[in-house]
Amino acid sequence: MHNLFLGTAKYVFKLWAENVFSKAQLKELSKKIDELNTATFIGRIPRKIGTNYGNYTAEEWKNWTLTFSMYALYGILPDSHLRVWERFVIACRILCQPVITKQEIMKADALLVNFCTGMEKLYGKQFLTCNMHLHCHLHSVLLDYGPVFGFWLFSFERYIGQLGSTLTNNRSVEIQFMRDFLKERFLMPSAGNLPTIYHEEFSPIFNRWKEKKTTSLTESEVQQYYLMSQLTNFANVLWYDNTNIGVPGSFQTDMLTSEDIAALMIVYGVLYPGERNIEICDLHFTVKKFSSIFVGAEKFGSKAESRYLRSAKLLASWHDGEGQISATSPLFPGIVDYFMCHKLTVDGVDREHYFAYVRWFKKHPDKQCLGNFNSLCVWDGSNFEARAPNCFLPVHRIHSLFAGAYLFVDEAKLMAVCPIPRRASILPVR
Repeated sequence: MHNLFLGTAKYVFKLWAENVFSKAQLKELSKKIDELNTATFIGRIPRKIGTNYGNYTAEEWKNWTLTFSMYALYGILPDSHLRVWERFVIACRILCQPVITKQEIMKADALLVNFCTGMEKLYGKQFLTCNMHLHCHLHSVLLDYGPVFGFWLFSFERYIGQLGSTLTNNRSVEIQFMRDFLKERFLMPSAGNLPTIYHEEFSPIFNRWKEKKTTSLTESEVQQYYLMSQLTNFANVLWYDNTNIGVPGSFQTDMLTSEDIAALMIVYGVLYPGERNIEICDLHFTVKKFSSIFVGAEKFGSKAESRYLRSAKLLASWHDGEGQISATSPLFPGIVDYFMCHKLTVDGVDREHYFAYVRWFKKHPDKQCLGNFNSLCVWDGSNFEARAPNCFLPVHRIHSLFAGAYLFVDEAKLMAVCPIPRRASILPVR
């Protein structure tokens, strides 16, 4: 948190603001930040970045680095400078994954070293910092302690914020904190100490307080949902394991069309290869449709409800670009129309499977990325792929959300895709 975001990200932007950008460029930068339509839980970073960047929080610098910066800086920052910055961005995206391999750790380390040497060539040794030297030691820290979700300081400082919101009289505050902890343990209905006659009056109060807490998944659960989005071999996968999938209480019941049934037969044939001979009689012909869904620690929205539309853009490895289902395809962007729960009879038992109905963006025939920057992928902003069985995406295959912005290049309408890293915890609503 301090090394990468409050340290280097903030320092480098200050360097640009004072030595590289003009006032007009800073104004254009703020405009491009506003163009990115990002997920609901991220929100927008403060406007007028040129004058407000000194007040950015660590979370806002993280969002700037991982999601906003490459798109916003393209065309404003000279390409030689942006090329160096791109190495830092890609390294941070790797390091902020909830699951990371040793090979990815070494790749991130190489990118950070290249970033530091690039900064030295562009600006001189006098602009290098202790934080940049410490980047070279991050790989050993991750090899010792695992993904940064387990030990970075966001959770500690978030809890300090919760403690700071506790009402005290500024005297012997540690005693008052302890009294609050004991009061919670004693009065929560689950403790069995609250008299039954008071449950109706007091339970809603404690439940509202409990909902503000941060909910985290275990390490194995985080690995499960992240790795399932990248599996290439589906043998023996329990696609009906919905342990950490949550849906709203309201839903719409609908009948499948004959085209949907035929498409789902193909999808289930891919999900259960060679294990079972799935017949049409194994499929239920009704589904429950939802506007949003929780998969692990992540909330995904859809076009079914405008409130969640900004969280409806996702990346997944499921569509091969030719209308076929592929578990080895690169990540493709799509937008969710709705989520649904469908029952399939597996081994004589009705099993629930959750799908996102996704419209996939088309590749543009001429443009694949902005300039020569591989981290700035662009897609056809006007057309979707034809409806096909790959529109039914198992929610376990969702890789991540992305922020998108529409732009015109050589009279072609393009959509820039900026990935949003997966999270390992559900943040409290503030």
